[in-house]
Amino acid sequence: MKTVVKVEKFGDSAENIYIVEWKVAEGDTISEGDTLLIGDTNKVEVEIPAPISGVITKIFANVDDEVDVGEPLCEIESS
Repeated sequence: MKTVVKVEKFGDSAENIYIVEWKVAEGDTISEGDTLLIGDTNKVEVEIPAPISGVITKIFANVDDEVDVGEPLCEIESS
């Protein structure tokens, strides 16, 4: 099963995040709760956790990209 991790709304007004650092790469095996990336909302840095365990099959955004709420960050395949 493939799960696409999308940007969720942070706080009252943040509508996007800037990718500061990816903590994973395509092909990495991760556990639920592992940090996928560090993002910046212009107010605070946030850690985006993995919602499920599995393998990172696709990363959609690069470091320094601005990603809006609802847009995909990465795809995880779970068994």
